[in-house]
Amino acid sequence: MKNTQQKWYRFLTARRLSELDSMGQKALFCIWNAAAMLLSSMALCAVCLSFAIGRYENLFYIFLGYLRTPEIFLLNWLPLLLVQILLYALFNRQWASFLLTGTAALAMSVGNYFKLIYRSDPFKFSDLTSIRAGLMVAGDYDISMDWRILLALLFVLISTLILFFFARAEARGGVRILLAALVLFSVWPLWTRIYSDGDRYYENSYKNYLFVTRDTRDSFIANGFFYPFLFSITESSSIPPEGYSEADTEKLYSSFQNEVLSPEKKINLMVFQLESFCDLEAAGFTGVSPEVYAPLRQLQGESVSGTVIASVIGGGTVTTERCFLTGTYNQQDYYHPAYSYVRYLNGQGYRSFATHPNVGYFYTRETIDLLLGFDAFYGLENHFQNLTGGEWRCDAVYLPEVFRMAAAEAESGDPVFSFHVSLQGHFPYNNDHYDREDDLWTGEGASDSTRYLLNNYLSLIHETQEILLRELEQLRDDPFPTVVLIYGDHKPWFGDEVYAELGIPITMENEPGMVDYLGTPYLIWANQSAKTVLQDDMTGDGPMTSPGYLMNILFDRIGWKGPAYMQFTEQIRAFIPVICTKGGYIEDGVYTQNLGENGEKLMKKYQDMQFFVRYKPELSE
Repeated sequence: MKNTQQKWYRFLTARRLSELDSMGQKALFCIWNAAAMLLSSMALCAVCLSFAIGRYENLFYIFLGYLRTPEIFLLNWLPLLLVQILLYALFNRQWASFLLTGTAALAMSVGNYFKLIYRSDPFKFSDLTSIRAGLMVAGDYDISMDWRILLALLFVLISTLILFFFARAEARGGVRILLAALVLFSVWPLWTRIYSDGDRYYENSYKNYLFVTRDTRDSFIANGFFYPFLFSITESSSIPPEGYSEADTEKLYSSFQNEVLSPEKKINLMVFQLESFCDLEAAGFTGVSPEVYAPLRQLQGESVSGTVIASVIGGGTVTTERCFLTGTYNQQDYYHPAYSYVRYLNGQGYRSFATHPNVGYFYTRETIDLLLGFDAFYGLENHFQNLTGGEWRCDAVYLPEVFRMAAAEAESGDPVFSFHVSLQGHFPYNNDHYDREDDLWTGEGASDSTRYLLNNYLSLIHETQEILLRELEQLRDDPFPTVVLIYGDHKPWFGDEVYAELGIPITMENEPGMVDYLGTPYLIWANQSAKTVLQDDMTGDGPMTSPGYLMNILFDRIGWKGPAYMQFTEQIRAFIPVICTKGGYIEDGVYTQNLGENGEKLMKKYQDMQFFVRYKPELSE
């Protein structure tokens, strides 16, 4: 009886076939250990997909969409299975390969989960280079455990124990080499034929009909997590656009020439990118106290003012920032000296510097701003620590200081271009008490948490406006001609529940919806000396635009044609003046979510030209 019992369960605990006697036990041993690998990776995939939805309503219903769309589930599961097999080939232990795969997969999934909650944006491949920046701001968010995370951790622990005790197969060296080779040799065909296929990706977005695909974020979520995460590699700057011809693009580029700026029209340029700065009244919020936007209204009356449509909301500051500096409609991180409008101005005799009141490695600004051509970058470590004490929301100190720095640079006699990225309006906004003022928004009919949240946000941006207005007043009669560009990097994200409570739709279905959802104000203000030099009162309505075109509008109003690349993008802007990567365009004066044939051709040229100039900094000088 004892031997019979041993024969019955021996295949569960055996390490090698040689430990088993009968062919039946050997067959069960192989089948069980293979099944354990497949089932554990499939279960891990299902657990990770439960985080891919964020905190959308009807969670279970949407999760079923992944299971009811076999191709989507398969494309999310396959990378996990391949990694698990490769680690098994390396360690020869199922429990170890699962634990390592599960830990990494769960960490990425939970990171995506919280990024969706607090930034309304998924975790993409390009975000791997900014994990440290994300961890820095994590302390200000509620990233405590919830039931999904606890259950997922419990699943990984229990599964690891089960595999440790009951899936103990050890493969011979030749088998392990074969498994590793199969995995490694499958990577290239899977990538080229499946995971980088844009048509397949967007078709699958709509196959998951249980999720409404409104924009690129929703397309990402509709496809799960690991599959769209891998697809996001296609956004990498090192991969040429499909159908790219360097010879044709270079020929097109050579039809333009960098403009040499006339000395008499060289003026100082100051640019302020304000964190989460927006006009809530323009977006449909009622009951905002008139004093909140009084400074903005005054500045709009004496500036060229318009709306910029960002491609991010609640986060992604660096996307807007680098699109502006490089003239692109999407951006990635930079690893080498790169083409930029900064370099063009340097080549025209400008002195340039950038500032940010946080640590320099936040989004790698201390490195990338120099790669983009700035003569210097001033961050917390090398300038602002003693002034702000490390406080992020510090416009009361930060803004006067950067005005002083720009004035000091101008004393050299050379024109100055300075670029300043604030943090005053950064999320989160307390929703359980008033931080400063309690009467900036009436909050009629709103919950206490919503009233606290909006008042706290409005108090932050109200202070920013008052400080800017005060500093510009001091600059108004300065003898150095100066033009100042001010714009918001993106709208704040208050959460689906706040917008639903206030009855404000979040939509990309039409132009007003896109503007309310993503639009922020921009202002081009000039002091009297600059107005005299330019022979322009620098007032009026500016066109709606995208961050990558903002410098075009600034140069155009000053009267400059700018570098060759900008002259090229002007041809694109004439027909497609708004490009939003969330899925909205203004094409030939009409809002659309799908470009026409001519628009697609122009966007292809734009994409090719971005790739052509990207790592050719000499072209901008």
